[in-house]
Amino acid sequence: MKIKKALIWSLIRNEHHPSLTEIYKQNFFMIAVLGVLFPGINYYVPRDFNKVVQMYATPVLKKLFPEVSKLHQDEVSKSDMLEIKPFLKSRGYEWQDNKNWEKKFNKLLAA
Repeated sequence: MKIKKALIWSLIRNEHHPSLTEIYKQNFFMIAVLGVLFPGINYYVPRDFNKVVQMYATPVLKKLFPEVSKLHQDEVSKSDMLEIKPFLKSRGYEWQDNKNWEKKFNKLLAA
């Protein structure tokens, strides 16, 4: 899936890139990113969604795109795109209570 570099920059830095329109600030873009990074993942409530973003998606994006976090906002063009691919499959809510899933995640993140 191709996604705007400015959106990845925003997710990694936890701030909105000025080139993003209001529509890109909506959670459904992050939901799409989670769906690509962790196919099959589910979460019950917004608190769980935020936890998945903070504990799993943000570290993965930092690992996959370390150069993006170092860029100043002026260095990120609104037309730049990045390709994201699946990182680790998840069967629903296993990220919450499956120690094996957590071990696989940490191993992939450390690799």
